[in-house]
Amino acid sequence: MKPAFSLGFGKALLIAGTLTGLIFGAVACADPEGTTPECVQDIDKGTHEIRADGCNQFAVCVVGDKVVNAEECCKDIANDYEKKMCLYGYGAGDAPNAGGGG
Repeated sequence: MKPAFSLGFGKALLIAGTLTGLIFGAVACADPEGTTPECVQDIDKGTHEIRADGCNQFAVCVVGDKVVNAEECCKDIANDYEKKMCLYGYGAGDAPNAGGGG
């Protein structure tokens, strides 16, 4: 005898995935809209102070104790792919592809 209500594995997995997505979505949006993260401004007058609670946690190109464009930190790299990776690391370029075929 077949049960009156039967979920297939795929439907059960879809429901579980949807519920998990809703839970993680609720956690990600738990802060009130329009709030500013609490951090300490770590870039001032072209200098960058590395702090655990600093607002700028990404790579910053610093030359001679001054924050400069990422191109300045990557200018001496001759290999095109490595230069693109350098710029990408500073958030100043798209992720390069390795040129592999398919």
